[in-house]
Amino acid sequence: MLNRMMIIYLSMLLIFFIGANRSLAQPRMDVNKQMENLKDRLKLNDDQAAKIKTILVQADSERVKLFELNKGDRDAMRGAMRDLRYDTNRQIKEVLTDDQKTEFDKMREERRNEWRRHGPPDGSRPPQDGPRPQDQDPKD
Repeated sequence: MLNRMMIIYLSMLLIFFIGANRSLAQPRMDVNKQMENLKDRLKLNDDQAAKIKTILVQADSERVKLFELNKGDRDAMRGAMRDLRYDTNRQIKEVLTDDQKTEFDKMREERRNEWRRHGPPDGSRPPQDGPRPQDQDPKD
C-alpha cells in the first residue's frame, strides 16, 4: 500500500513539473515562416529580407539563451522576453520604409488583439481582457 501511494505521489509530482515547465515555453513562429509572412505583408525587397532574417535568427538564438538563463523565474523571463521583443522590433523597423513601418505596427497590433481574444496559439494562458502593459513599446 505504501509503495502504491509513493508511485501515485511521484507520478503526480512528475506531471506537475512537466506542466510547469511547459507553461514557461513561449510559442513562437519558425524564422522561415516569420520571413514568409513579413515578405508578403511588407513587400520586402531582397536586401531588406536578408537583413531582417539576420535579425530574426539572432533574436531566436538570444531567446534560447534567455530560456536557459531564466529557467523557473517567470518574472525575469517575462521582462527579458519583453526587452528582446522590443529590441528586435526596433531593429526590424530600422530596415523598413515609413509605409512598411506603418504596416508592421498594424501587424503587431493584430497579433496583440488576437492574443487578447484567444490567448497564445498553444493555449498556455487564458485570454486577457483589456490592455496589457507588457505589450506596449516604450516611447522613443
